[in-house]
Amino acid sequence: MTEPNSSPAPTGSGLTRLESFNVRLVELWHTVPALSSISTWLGRNVGRREFELVLGNLLREHNFEHLRNADYDNSILVCANHRSYIDNFAIAIRAMKHIPRDVRLIAPARTEGLFDKPWGIFLNFFLTFMNMYPPVVRSSRGAMWGKRVIQLITDLLLRGRIAVFIHPEGGRNKGSDPYDLMPAKPGLGKIIHQSKATVFPVFLQGFPRSPKAFISANYRKGASTAPMVHAVMGEPLDFSAERALPASPEVYRAIGRRLMEAILAASVEEREIRRREGAKTS
Repeated sequence: MTEPNSSPAPTGSGLTRLESFNVRLVELWHTVPALSSISTWLGRNVGRREFELVLGNLLREHNFEHLRNADYDNSILVCANHRSYIDNFAIAIRAMKHIPRDVRLIAPARTEGLFDKPWGIFLNFFLTFMNMYPPVVRSSRGAMWGKRVIQLITDLLLRGRIAVFIHPEGGRNKGSDPYDLMPAKPGLGKIIHQSKATVFPVFLQGFPRSPKAFISANYRKGASTAPMVHAVMGEPLDFSAERALPASPEVYRAIGRRLMEAILAASVEEREIRRREGAKTS
C-alpha cells in the first residue's frame, strides 16, 4: 500500500490522496456498527460534557423541543445560519438531549486541518469522535467533490436515524450585519428534494471570535443569567409539495429561498428575545 500524500487523487474526485485516505477511514469506521455506536455514545457522553465546559454559560437554546416529535426513520436536517466556527457544535450539543440516543449526529466540515493533514483524522476523533463528515472543499476543485458530498449526505439521510447539522449559506457570513443572511447553496435544495428528511431552521449569533475571548466570556460575572447567544429554532418545515415537483435547479433554489426565509423568521424571534433580556437587565 502506498503512503498517502497531498498530490491530486487520480480518481477524479477532486480530493488529494491524503484527503481521500482520511475520508475513507471515516467511512470505514462507520461501516462497523460497534465503532459507529461507540462514536455516538462518546459524542453524547464525553463530547457534550467537554463542550459544555466552555459553552454552558454562553448559550441558551429556544424551541429545541421541536426535535422530540420528528420522524427519525426518515432522518432530520438542522439548518442554521453561520457566523462562528462553533455554531454547528453548539447546536448539536444542545440538540442531543432532544434527539433519540440511537440517532447518529454528523456535521460536514471543511477539509482544512481535518482531512488534509496527516493528524487530521486524530483531531476529528478527539473533537467529535469521527462525526465530522463529509468534508467540504472550498477551493476551485470543490465543485467536483461537491457533487459527491451532495450524494453522500442524501444517502445518509435516506438510510434513516441520522441527524445532519449543516449551514445552508455554505461558508461563514462575515458581513457586519448578522441578520443579513446569504442565500442558500443550491446543493442543499437538491439534498432536501431527494431525501425525506424533516428540516429544522435555526438562527443564532453572538459568539466571541477568539478562543481566549470565548473562555473568558463563558466565565464572566453574570454569564449564567445573561447568555451572549440565543439559538432559536423555528417550526419544522414540510417540503412535500416541492418534493412532488420534478427535480430542477429552479426547484432547488425555491427550496433554498423558503429555508432561508424560515431562518430569517427565527432571527426575528431572536431579536425579540434579546430585547426582552435587555429590558430585564437594564
